[in-house]
Formats: sequence, C-alpha cells, structure tokens
Amino acid sequence: AEGKSTTAMTSAMAHALASTATAEGKVSRDWRRAVRMKEAGSLFRGRVEAANRGGVVLRVGRLAGFVPMSQIEAERVADGAEPAETRLENLVGKRMVVRVLECDPRGRVLILSEKAAATTMAVQKLEVGMTCRGKVRMLADFGAFVDVYHEETGIKGAEGLVHVSELSWDPVVHPSKVVGVGQEVILKVISLDAERNRIGLSLRQTETDPLLETLDMLMPVVEANKQGRKKNGQPDELLPELVNICRMLQEQPGILQVEAGRRVVERRGGSQEVEIWLTN
Repeated sequence: AEGKSTTAMTSAMAHALASTATAEGKVSRDWRRAVRMKEAGSLFRGRVEAANRGGVVLRVGRLAGFVPMSQIEAERVADGAEPAETRLENLVGKRMVVRVLECDPRGRVLILSEKAAATTMAVQKLEVGMTCRGKVRMLADFGAFVDVYHEETGIKGAEGLVHVSELSWDPVVHPSKVVGVGQEVILKVISLDAERNRIGLSLRQTETDPLLETLDMLMPVVEANKQGRKKNGQPDELLPELVNICRMLQEQPGILQVEAGRRVVERRGGSQEVEIWLTN
C-alpha cells in the first residue's frame, strides 16, 4: 500500500511540475510577444481588469499590463465630482486599445498607453494641412503638448506638440504667454512622423500673418499669366516713393514702360521682395 501511495504522490508531483513548466513556457511566449509588439509599434485591444490609484490593469495574454492614469485618454478620466479612484474603477470591464511603452521581461514590467495608441491611429488617418481641435495638456519651454481631436476621422485623445515657434507670428518668450493648460484651440497639422509616433501642429498657421496682411494692403501680389505679368492693383497712393522711382526709370533712354509689383518668395521672412519690370 505504501508503494502505491508513494507512486501516486510522485505522479501527482510530476504532473504539477509539468503543468507549472507549461504555464511558465506560455508566460515566456507572451513576454516575447510583448517585446515584438513594442518593437513594431503594434496596437492591442484588451479589457480592463482592475484599477488602483495610479491607473488600470489590462491583461495581455497571461501578462498584466499597467496603463498609468496619465496615459489614459483624457475624456475617460476628466476631472469631475467623483474621486480619481472612482473614475478609474468605472473603466473596469471596458475595452481599451493600447500600445506598449515599456517592456522588461526580467523585471516583469509592462507599461501600456492608450494615448500612444490614439497617436498611432492619428498619424495613419490625418493628413498634413488638416485642421483639428486641440486641448492644451501641458506646457514646456519648447512648446505646448495638446490632446488632439478630429471628429471626421474619429481621432480623440492623440498626443501632439505645438512648437514654440508655431504658437504665434510674433516672438514668444514662453508658451504660457500665448496659451494655458485646459484651453481649447483650433490647430493645423504640419507634420506626421510614423517612425517616432509624433504629430506636429501649428496655431499660428490657422491665423493670417500680420506682415503679409499689411503688405497685401500696400501692394497686392503680382500673378503671371500666358500674356505676361498681371497686376492686382496700383500702389500709387500708398507707396509714393516707389512710384517716383518708376517714373525716373521710365525717363531713361530705351525704356518704354515700368511696372511695380510684389512677389512672395517665402511665407515669412525679414523682408519681402519687390520687383520692377522694365519694357524696352
């Protein structure tokens, strides 16, 4: 009887060890999968299983990934009457699309981000030149970080940066002089970087350049057609000195006609080029 008991116990232990080894093997495969997801920038859709003060837990296979509150789409955890913990607990059971931010199999660390996933989708769907809505989330010396929303493409909560040089046509000492945290603004998409998962935005390009606006009033831009140069207006009254120069040139031998006009070389610069055409 003792022999049979020992044999049964040994068999049970062997079975338990085999089961443990199998489970560990599956966990190792999940870690390798997570590493590949991070390297490829892949997106994963999962269900939130738990919440704590700092964020929520989302299972990736047999792994428990952590999504910090700062990496959750802002509208999900917007400030309200409820405590932050309650707002996070309300997410339990809901689906979330995330991207791997940090993956350390040795340290058993798996950090996920819903915002990074939203940015990836935005880079794929948005186009340079589009306008979108943004909410200022954070300010830095070099610019303003905003949450990006674009109703037509379904983008919400993507991360974008408005560089300090794109905040205003005027020199900006610090972003706080132009925008504030929580402020909603209309922005223009000026760059999309899939490799670095970044969106470049501009506030100033949604407004008219004051310099060009003034120049347009003084001297409209000259356009060319098949017959030759075409003037959009005469600067006689606003630029009398230029008119005098043209008259002096026209008095020179061999010159039949002198026309003044403006051609924009760059959208913004220290000066604008003025051309004078001579007809002989």
